[in-house]
Amino acid sequence: GLSLFDAGKFVQAMKHFEMVEFKKLEPLEQAELKYKMGHCLFDIDNCEQALKCFAFVAEQPSSEYFSASRYFMGCVEYRLSHFAKAEEWFRLASGDPRFKELCEFYLVDCRFMLGDYDYVIREGENIYPTLPPARAKHISRLISEAWLVKGNAGKAKDYLVLEDLTNPTDESLFHAASVLYASMDYKEAMKQKTDSVGQVAQYQLGDSYIHLGNKVAAIDAFKAAADLDFDQNLKEDAFFNYAKLSFDVNSDVKPFKDYIARYNTSKKGEVIYSYMAITALASR
Repeated sequence: GLSLFDAGKFVQAMKHFEMVEFKKLEPLEQAELKYKMGHCLFDIDNCEQALKCFAFVAEQPSSEYFSASRYFMGCVEYRLSHFAKAEEWFRLASGDPRFKELCEFYLVDCRFMLGDYDYVIREGENIYPTLPPARAKHISRLISEAWLVKGNAGKAKDYLVLEDLTNPTDESLFHAASVLYASMDYKEAMKQKTDSVGQVAQYQLGDSYIHLGNKVAAIDAFKAAADLDFDQNLKEDAFFNYAKLSFDVNSDVKPFKDYIARYNTSKKGEVIYSYMAITALASR
């Protein structure tokens, strides 16, 4: 079992560990067995059973696996999205120099998940310069999002990693677009668009095009936002912008008629008719 474990063959190792008569082992051997069984179970995503194994070792301070079990208790709770519990275990494990840096990293992550953006900014900025590249990129994203939530688009942009990602996600692209949009960097914001970043991104894209004077492109973006159903108020506003731009660019009244048919005239009927009348007079 130990040989298979050291070779990273956790499924096979677990089969051998389960055949061991636990009570016949010395106390320190029992702790080692439970720790390594926990590791195998965690690897195959059996979190509930892994917790039981690590919890046994986390109560054995004489074991060399004592701190490691505390750390992995945090990892398992984190995987289960129990961020407050994970934070408790990471704080306990951080006293061991072997796990200090990893625990500090996960503590920032946990506090972000719990909405403590002041902690994320304070502690994240403190550890950011010391992190290896992969962890630094992750923490920079958290700090950037925290600053955006706090309303400081400039600081959010400072921590925005703009280099090409190996596998960019819609979430990361949407965050990048939101930061750049908030800091009025409209050209860069548009580069972050993908087909599925969502209704808000399409709306922001349309507004970015307006700022850049490209009404034709803005029509398509607002129409795309109006076709999605996540936020009904934004959907209606996007439809109105789409209709107004269609009239501006193509003198097309059909989108205005469609808007009135869908939303009636209670909100913007008077605005629409006045706008159409003024435009007609101006063009004689």
